[in-house]
Amino acid sequence: MKYSKIKFLTFFAIICSIGLAPINDASAATTFVDAFDVSAQGSTPYDLAFNNNGTKMFVTGSTGQDVNEYACDAFDVSSCAFTDAFDVSGEDTIPFGLAFNTDGTKMFVIGNGGNDVNEYTLEVGFDFDGVPSSNCYDCTPPVLQNAHITISSNDYVVATGDEPVHITANVGDKVTILLNVTDDKPVDTIPFAALYTNYQEKPSDMNLFYANNYDNQNKISTSFYEWNVRADDVAYDYDGTVSWSDNTPTIVTDEITEDNFKFKNSDNVAQYLTIPFTFTINEHMDSQIVAEIYDANANRLQVTLPVILKTAGNDPPSFDSNGKVLGFFNESILNTMILELNGSEDTAPLSEFLGIPDESLPAWTLDLATWVTDEKIDSADMIVAVEYLINQ
Repeated sequence: MKYSKIKFLTFFAIICSIGLAPINDASAATTFVDAFDVSAQGSTPYDLAFNNNGTKMFVTGSTGQDVNEYACDAFDVSSCAFTDAFDVSGEDTIPFGLAFNTDGTKMFVIGNGGNDVNEYTLEVGFDFDGVPSSNCYDCTPPVLQNAHITISSNDYVVATGDEPVHITANVGDKVTILLNVTDDKPVDTIPFAALYTNYQEKPSDMNLFYANNYDNQNKISTSFYEWNVRADDVAYDYDGTVSWSDNTPTIVTDEITEDNFKFKNSDNVAQYLTIPFTFTINEHMDSQIVAEIYDANANRLQVTLPVILKTAGNDPPSFDSNGKVLGFFNESILNTMILELNGSEDTAPLSEFLGIPDESLPAWTLDLATWVTDEKIDSADMIVAVEYLINQ
C-alpha cells in the first residue's frame, strides 16, 4: 500500500512537471470554431457523418425525408456547400440515425417512421449518383410541394402542414388552384389528378356514377374536376354551385439549386408538374378542398389543402317539396327590403327575393311588411306566414 501511494505521487509530479492540465480544467476545453447552416435543406438536424478524408459531410434532419450531402474542405464546415440529397422516404419518413461502412459503399439509416435499420448499397463509396432510393422501382407517391390559389386580385400560397388559411370569395368570383407536384419518377408519367370540393350529405337524387369521393365525415364531393391523360376530363357539379373551366397540366424543368433540390427525380432532374383547377362560384359554398394525384405505378397522393374557402353571405332561400322555407339569404337584407316595401303595392321584389312566382303572392302579403315595420311581428313570423300561404 505504501509503495502504491509513492508510485501515484511520483506519477502526479511527472504530470505537473510536463504541464498537463487536470482533466476537469476548463482551460483544456475545445474552442468553438465555426457553424454551418443546414436549414435550407431541413430544420432540426439529427445526425451527421463524414467520408474518410472529411471532404463530404452527410446530414439527416426532422423535416426532410432524405440524407443531404455537402462538399467541404477536409473537416472544415465553414467551407461546406450543398451538393446532393438522397431520398429515403420509401423506407422512412423521418430519418435521424446515419452511418457508413469503412469504404462508404454501404449506408445505414434509422428513423422515427420505421422499426428497422435500412441498408443501402452505393456503387461508388460515399457517392449518391446513380443509386436508387429503394429496392422498389416506384413505391413512392407524388408529393404536393405547394398550392397557389388566386381569387380575383388576391393570391395565396399554402403547403401541406400549414395552418389553415381562411379565404372568403364572392358569388361570381373565378378561383384558380394551381398544384405544384413532384414525384420520384419523371412527372410526365403522372396520368391522373383531381380536385374535390363542395362536400355535403349525399343528395338522394345524385347520380351514383359520380358519388364515390367521400371525406372522413362521410360527406360526399358534389363539385369536382378530374384530369386523366387516358380519357376525357370529368367536370362535375351536382347543382350548379360552381362552373369548371378546362384545365391542362404543364411540366416545369429547372437546373438543380439549393432551393429546388427536393424537386429532383430519379433522372437527377429538378422537375415538377403544375396542375391548374379553375372554377367560377355561382352559389354559396363553404367546404374543404381535397387534391388527389396518382402516379404511373398507382401510388396515390390524397391531401386536404390547408384552406377554408367560404362564399360571402348566407344560402338563398330554398323550398322542399312541401314548400317549406329552409333558410334565408340574409336577415339584415330582408329587413332592409321590408322597410323599402312599406306602403308599396308591388310584390315583385318580395317574390324575387323568396324565389317564388310573383302570382303566388297576393297583394295583401305586403301588409306583412307593414306589420314588421310597425314591430307587430318580426321577419321570422312573416316567413312563417308566407310558408303557410305557399303550402295551401
